[in-house]
Amino acid sequence: MHFGLTTPTVGKALTVVAAATALHFTLTATTHWPYTSYITATAALAWLAALIITYRDRTVGGWITHRRSCTQRIPRLTQILSHNNTAILWDHTTGHASILIEVTPKPFSANILDENDAWSSPTLDLDPIRHELRQFDIQLHDLTCVTIGYTYAHQNDLAKVAFTTTGPINAIAYGRTYLRVTLDTATSANSIAARQIDTYSDPRATLASGMARTLQIASSRAHRAIALQGFIARKLSKSQAAQLHRHITALLGADAIAEEGFAHAGKGAPHLVSFTPTAKATDRTHGDWLRATTEVCASITRMTPAGPSTDHVERFYCNRVERLDTVDLAEASGLRREYGQHAAIATTALPLAVPPPVTAVPKAIVPVDAVTTARTTPGGVGIYLGYTLDGAKRVWLDTTVACDEPLWIIGSRQAIELLLVRSATLGLRLDVRTPELGHIARGLRHAGISTHERPDITITSLGDEHHTTAPVRIVWTEYPIEQRPRYLIDASSTPGILHVRTGDNDVKVRWEFNSAEKALLAQAFARR
Repeated sequence: MHFGLTTPTVGKALTVVAAATALHFTLTATTHWPYTSYITATAALAWLAALIITYRDRTVGGWITHRRSCTQRIPRLTQILSHNNTAILWDHTTGHASILIEVTPKPFSANILDENDAWSSPTLDLDPIRHELRQFDIQLHDLTCVTIGYTYAHQNDLAKVAFTTTGPINAIAYGRTYLRVTLDTATSANSIAARQIDTYSDPRATLASGMARTLQIASSRAHRAIALQGFIARKLSKSQAAQLHRHITALLGADAIAEEGFAHAGKGAPHLVSFTPTAKATDRTHGDWLRATTEVCASITRMTPAGPSTDHVERFYCNRVERLDTVDLAEASGLRREYGQHAAIATTALPLAVPPPVTAVPKAIVPVDAVTTARTTPGGVGIYLGYTLDGAKRVWLDTTVACDEPLWIIGSRQAIELLLVRSATLGLRLDVRTPELGHIARGLRHAGISTHERPDITITSLGDEHHTTAPVRIVWTEYPIEQRPRYLIDASSTPGILHVRTGDNDVKVRWEFNSAEKALLAQAFARR
């Protein structure tokens, strides 16, 4: 229920009594109505109701104050320090220090969606990480996990083609996931003092050494809890943290973040609209909401100690939309709009920003040893390949995680064209160095496919696989090679079948171009 009751303070109760008494004497002295007592009693009850009846944890006065407080605000940033090539975020006003850990899946992971719209891809369980809130003598202030991404980088013709191929899916295609480990230096003073290095002549350096060592230990335990689940976790350096902050700020829109509003943030498109799950929300709420294909979706889970044996778990969703009617059905999916707090929730997703206070949101109170449903899928599911041989499942392949070894594509030119066209919607810089694909690259130049000095993905041919420094390399050859690569898509054995063997994945996929993709390739070929 959104409605509730709160206990008024003695001062507020006395104010109601004084106001009712003054009203009664005024009506008695100035009018001769026989119903002044009833009018006074009704007014007193109305005033009392305004003080004790709440809607979403706020009284009438609270909502009026909250509405007036929706003003423009620029996110306040933390100070970035560096210790052992790890960024430490310091907020001098609260005494909080944080370390950022980015989480990614393994390179070229296959993600499979069954007929019940359930993903078999690994999800990050936040419970083992939540257990690290209390680490012997170290107690953290909070652990915040943020996943932000999109299904299509741009709502253009390529996005329309991709949508006709897959339809709406309950996942993002490309995203970034990070964990912020925050320590309260005031409550952890004893832990910091026990780890100080006393050889420094400057007491400030001694204090800094204890704080850095305490935070490094706490973040290393959270890092281990992530790695044990099979994901790649890395602590971000100063430059990496700044780059991640710029990337997420660009995704959400700096102008919208600075223009808080009541129904949404941002005076003009794009807008930011934030939600929290209702008490009736289920595990499928987030997945169902992702089907709305908003331009950008950020999922935030914040875990804080509530007591010696309980924790608070808060969840937020922030969406960037070009049209506000995109989110009209959100509240029918178990979400509630957070009026006047859209930019505040968006700021919580920024790595280097000081999280502003977010009020009147539901907090799940769970025992320390309880199992919650707090999970997230790091990154995105990648590009769509096709159906499994039985036709019951659909397969996506993540091609965004950096890897020392390339992904090999063995087969006809159509197989590499498939990856090229479907990778274009991710919004990454694609560098095509294969002459046979040059006409397609020129035809899809509006999607970011061309020659780049610092590409995200490079597509090369056999013999040129070592001549690029791109984080992700895709090597194409029409003919089988002697060695068996670690990451391989074999399209040469059976026509229309991709045999995906990447790491722990081994799946056969039936693939084909749909009519929209064929038309797109024909247009690209005609432009050469």
